[in-house]
Amino acid sequence: MSFDKRLINYWDEYYKKEHVPSFPSPFVKYVANQLIPELDILEIGCGNGRDSKYFSSKGHHVTGLDRSAEAIELCKNLYSSDEPIEFFYGTITDIAKTNKKKFDLIYSRFVIHAMSLNEELEMLKISYQLLNKDGQFFIECRSINDPLS
Repeated sequence: MSFDKRLINYWDEYYKKEHVPSFPSPFVKYVANQLIPELDILEIGCGNGRDSKYFSSKGHHVTGLDRSAEAIELCKNLYSSDEPIEFFYGTITDIAKTNKKKFDLIYSRFVIHAMSLNEELEMLKISYQLLNKDGQFFIECRSINDPLS
């Protein structure tokens, strides 16, 4: 899967600035309120790790994934000693090749709308393969009706 280098550079610069919200998103609170304890969760596009941290604080085992090296470095610096979260630099294709673990839940917030159609389809296909039998996939994304799009 190939990615637009301009987008990667954009996100690297964004996370270098560290002026991103650190509080949990409303979506993660919504999702977490529906879960049983101690799930294995993969967050696709974890950014600064704020939602990964929230899931972890609720007793879940979390793997945060992002294709921005700056974001992953930031996460490792912010949460390495506080929370037992594994942060992984790369794409879902990379994690599928190196991590043989299955997940109870895959979570992705504001990521899919930034992908090309081919990237979206590949992400959805691989996500399905990484889910346990009764696993769940929660996605929040912008739409054509979103005023921020």
